[in-house]
Amino acid sequence: MKAQNSYLLLVGVEKKEDKTSGGIILPSIIEDKDTTASAEIHEAPEGSVYKKGQVILFSKYLPVQFTLENKIYMAVKEQDVIAVL
Repeated sequence: MKAQNSYLLLVGVEKKEDKTSGGIILPSIIEDKDTTASAEIHEAPEGSVYKKGQVILFSKYLPVQFTLENKIYMAVKEQDVIAVL
């Protein structure tokens, strides 16, 4: 799989914990107000400022999600990256 145009291919989207650092379990009715997500870059297009293995922060509503060989990937445009973590 090769990244095309200005898309970064991501794998391993990090999920938020369902409990606090003190061990308190949060009920599922609490709204998730966080609008960002982070993931590792699996593939970046040639000439990109981003490199494979970097973890980036992006809006969780922008990427296109797809499954290939039972693994979930996401594609996000380079311009939608908020930060490199």
